Amino acid sequence: MTPPGKVWPWVAPLKAEAELRALIELAAVDQHMIFAPTHVIRRGEELLGYVSLGGATVLNAWVDSRRVSARESLFALNVVENLAAVSGVKRLLLPVAENSPFFPLVGRLGYAALGTATLNWKEL
Repeated sequence: MTPPGKVWPWVAPLKAEAELRALIELAAVDQHMIFAPTHVIRRGEELLGYVSLGGATVLNAWVDSRRVSARESLFALNVVENLAAVSGVKRLLLPVAENSPFFPLVGRLGYAALGTATLNWKEL
């Protein structure tokens, strides 16, 4: 049962540039960042947060480092990036483990480090 006077948060598509600017400011105060937002979380008119549902395409890959040279791996990555671009993808999210040979290179490939996080998976 909802407590009297309690308004539950709701989710709606992000529509205005002003909403995005406000989200960025609010998240910074809370020591968080905004990445590829598609929806805002509100309570009434109050902005509470955001979600990204398909705001970025996740690019997962593995290439056998024993049989494929770094140059060949970079070539394959470039092919995939171009396939994504011509398919209309605007943003790629590339998880890279710290022990990956790609880890020291991704910044030079145009990827911005967003920080570290544990990736979680759920079947729906």
